[in-house]
Amino acid sequence: MRFHCPPELRELLPWYANGTLSAEERMKVEAHLAHCKRCQREFQEIRQIKELVALSVGSAPEPSEELLARTVERIRSEGRHTIAQLSWQIFALGFSLGVLYERGRVKLEPEIEALGWELTRRKG
Repeated sequence: MRFHCPPELRELLPWYANGTLSAEERMKVEAHLAHCKRCQREFQEIRQIKELVALSVGSAPEPSEELLARTVERIRSEGRHTIAQLSWQIFALGFSLGVLYERGRVKLEPEIEALGWELTRRKG
């Protein structure tokens, strides 16, 4: 007999891998994983991806605050851009901010709250 995987349980697998589920959610996922080979394989793949990402981020050079400032200034100073140019610059800026934020080098909470956005760290 083939076991049906509830989509809501499969969607919790990444959060389970990160250890960010509530106790109730964690118990549901663990009970499901105990007898579902498909989700066990998917969970192992998620863990492998998480480990590879951690290795790649750990070995990536940290962007300097000077690079971040130059990138922001260049975006402000230049006139029109093609979509490709603008997309690349936004990506570079976002990536740099993300790395600096994740490593605790830059605090974004005041800026995010000033925009009226809510900063919540959802599972993961």
